[in-house]
Amino acid sequence: MLSARNIVHFAWMFWALGSMAQDDGSGTVTIDEAVFVERNGARLFLDIKGKHRDNPVVLFLHGGPGDVILGLYPFQIYAGKKLEDDFTMVYMHQRGTGNSGQVPLSSQRVGEHIADVARVVDYLLERFGREKIHLMGHSWGGMLGTLYLIRGSEKIDRFVAVAPPFDSNINARVSYDMTLAWAKRENNADAIRELRTQIALPIDSFGEQMILSKWASQACGGISKGLSMSHVLDGMGIEGLEEGWQTNALAIARAMDEELQGATLTDTVKDLTIPILFMAAVNDANVPPDLVREVFETYKGPKDFVLFQDSHHLPFVTESDAFVAHVHDFLMKEGFDR
Repeated sequence: MLSARNIVHFAWMFWALGSMAQDDGSGTVTIDEAVFVERNGARLFLDIKGKHRDNPVVLFLHGGPGDVILGLYPFQIYAGKKLEDDFTMVYMHQRGTGNSGQVPLSSQRVGEHIADVARVVDYLLERFGREKIHLMGHSWGGMLGTLYLIRGSEKIDRFVAVAPPFDSNINARVSYDMTLAWAKRENNADAIRELRTQIALPIDSFGEQMILSKWASQACGGISKGLSMSHVLDGMGIEGLEEGWQTNALAIARAMDEELQGATLTDTVKDLTIPILFMAAVNDANVPPDLVREVFETYKGPKDFVLFQDSHHLPFVTESDAFVAHVHDFLMKEGFDR
């Protein structure tokens, strides 16, 4: 089981790479900043964008682990740009990914990622002069955000958890059942054969997890429904992907796999009191919606639940307008008591 409290605190430094801010005198500012936050050998890259210096700040934790190309950029283009109208959005490249640069694989530990988030939160509180910010995480980022909150939630106002896996073993079992049922409905002989002959539950190897993820991502309409990577890359101003990004993402995922397979947060998350928006999708075979709903139903703090009817694992792509509206309403809602 993962512990969110066994964290060592390190000194940190900040570098501003560049910024563009234009103030018309009314307080309206176009925020476009690239910042490095250094912690324990990692230079954590933050892409900060917004329209007004007084807007609420939202830190987004991408999925993966180990990938910004598919884990972060689609969110940033399909949903983030719309949220930037009313929020200052902070897109964090996790250690060893994207613009954050390489770190030793030995540092790809869950505790290091939690401590990274803690340092970035502290930076944002100081940078924008706030007592609290909002936190949002998708998939692995939702798990990471939850682990950070278990460590201490006093600096976060509200949390948006998008398709978060709270218990890895249970998630794998239900994902397997949902994916195999899809394969049978579709008479997909290859999927049926691999699922039945190459996976033994409970999953205890990285190879088994990769096979399950491969087919779960294709099941029930597929994870890429509505996703145009050319649109994403154009929107990010990226002309071509760096060679080796997939190899790097796979290496990080492999390095963290043993820890993640033992993650069990279902009981611990119940002790939180922070307002949480739980978001799930009907066709998500990677993080089945019933598991997200179960945690929502037992959660004792202020809460909302959204179930997207036409999405797989990326509802912010497939139903981006609805996604943005739900997030906006939750973060702007008055009357949450903690």
